[in-house]
Amino acid sequence: MRVVKRDGTVVQFSDEKIRRGIVLAADASQVQGINSVVQMNRICDQLLGDPVHVDSIGDTVERVLMNSGWLEVAKCFVQYRSQKRAGEARRLVSRNGCGIA
Repeated sequence: MRVVKRDGTVVQFSDEKIRRGIVLAADASQVQGINSVVQMNRICDQLLGDPVHVDSIGDTVERVLMNSGWLEVAKCFVQYRSQKRAGEARRLVSRNGCGIA
């Protein structure tokens, strides 16, 4: 499966990136017992299309976490995604030098 990143580039799907986000969110929410492999399988089962947009993957992760009862982890994952988008925006401004995309 291929993934369309926010900048339009297409890369090969890496479940490790999703697993890392889930683990970081679980750590941030101080929730123990979440099995990122089980959640990853649920997420991959719901991903449709090739290529799939990175935001669709993130939306699916949030939905699976919420539907699985991991509400605090889902909340932290939303914050994680928001921080990643903010970092991408800062890099874009820095790269362009003027803040105009």
